[in-house]
Amino acid sequence: MAEAQVAVDRFSELPPEITHHILAFLPIAGVTRVSSLSKRCRALHLSNPTLNFDSFPSESTLTFDKRLELLNSLDRFLIQRGNNKVNYLSIIWTPEYHFGETKIESHCGLDKSRILGWIQNAVRCNVENLNVFFATFMPTLGDTDQDHGIDFPSCVFLCESLRYLTLDMKRAILEAPSFSTSPTSNLVSLSLRNVTIEDDGGFCKWVSYCCRFIKKLWLERVYGLENITIESSSLESLSVQFPCYFDVARLVIAGDKIENIDIDWEYDSDKRNNRSLLNISAPNLKCLKWVGNMLNHQHLGEMNCLEQVEISLTSYDVNDLDSVCEQFLCSISSVKVLLLVQVTAKTLFREGFTPAPLGNVWYLLMSIWCSIDDNLVLAVTSLFRAVPNLITLNVSSSPEFPFHGGGDNVSGFDRGYWELQGLDFVSKLEEVTIELTTGSNGFELARYMLEHAGNLKKMFVITTPDQSSLVPEIRRTNRTSNARVVFLVKRKLPPRRV
Repeated sequence: MAEAQVAVDRFSELPPEITHHILAFLPIAGVTRVSSLSKRCRALHLSNPTLNFDSFPSESTLTFDKRLELLNSLDRFLIQRGNNKVNYLSIIWTPEYHFGETKIESHCGLDKSRILGWIQNAVRCNVENLNVFFATFMPTLGDTDQDHGIDFPSCVFLCESLRYLTLDMKRAILEAPSFSTSPTSNLVSLSLRNVTIEDDGGFCKWVSYCCRFIKKLWLERVYGLENITIESSSLESLSVQFPCYFDVARLVIAGDKIENIDIDWEYDSDKRNNRSLLNISAPNLKCLKWVGNMLNHQHLGEMNCLEQVEISLTSYDVNDLDSVCEQFLCSISSVKVLLLVQVTAKTLFREGFTPAPLGNVWYLLMSIWCSIDDNLVLAVTSLFRAVPNLITLNVSSSPEFPFHGGGDNVSGFDRGYWELQGLDFVSKLEEVTIELTTGSNGFELARYMLEHAGNLKKMFVITTPDQSSLVPEIRRTNRTSNARVVFLVKRKLPPRRV
């Protein structure tokens, strides 16, 4: 008779740090199932320092009673694990309330209070990384009024163990500790989205003076911030994103260690921007992204270490546009990689304005979303003169701004025009990508590049099926280089179904 085979529990034999690492990849439901395998697994389940309160059953299928049962089970779990260390806590909670559901206001308040209780428990257990996402889905627009604000625990900002905080919780009201009495925070990264700051001045001072180790700050759709002043000796990366209906009037950024700044500050045409101010003092900045509108009061200072600038700027209500553009281009004069959209090119390099040279630019990307019209050609000519050392050129549409064609006056410039310009960078070009748009302006520019770019190694020509007749003409163009020409056909996307 064959010997009975006994299953060996090799998982329980692993060192605790290995099992905890494995359990870190599981949501709380998976960890709970593992705990039922043995007493050893149950102990590991309760001592696991990584807690993922996410991947729950679809909230659309959960009634309030089912959701309450889930809340209670998570409360019991936290009580059972006691004071065991929490390195990482992730909470993703998106309750969906249903038509005909009564007491939505109290149910929503209960969800929030339980989540805040979990956060306070994590603080007590010396949490290092806290990630919270909470969003409610109401059955009707009118029911959103029942989602009231709630005070976020102030103990989080006083938690000495906390290094990383990511909070996306609409209606959460945050009040930072007083910078004059608060201890030094050990936060390295702070990301806030859809929250409300009760005192913008106090918050900015707390970040500037108490967060002495902070390297990353992300503020997106944060209510209550009208005047933002961040002065940090440790900050390396800053991102601020505010739609046009946010009343941000002042943005001041200063820090010698800042290397990345991302600004998405939308312009409200109903509000004049005469009082808006942008002031940046970041001498070691490497990457700047700015989406929005140029301002009458903007000061970017010297940025001698710039490697990449990405801009999508309009110029509504700017009084002295020449002066504003001149100061901006002088500030970014050291940039090496420049990405801009065509409306910004028409503003910064418009006809009649002599731009400051950008002699370090070796890569230029201009995103287009309508035809290369005659006005754009004039701006592009001025832009080309400003980048004499260009090596890679890309003039094409992007997924964010898909080309939609159309426009008038799109065939006014032939190769003869470009030959008269005497552009210095053409002899240094090695790679070109150009999208042929309505009219012949783009086509003529492509042929000019092929004929005169002696160092050209590769050219990508993007066409539509309607422009297939242009391909043979480009192939027949006399070339001064051995460049390989690659033709890419862009298919038109079908209309979206409504």
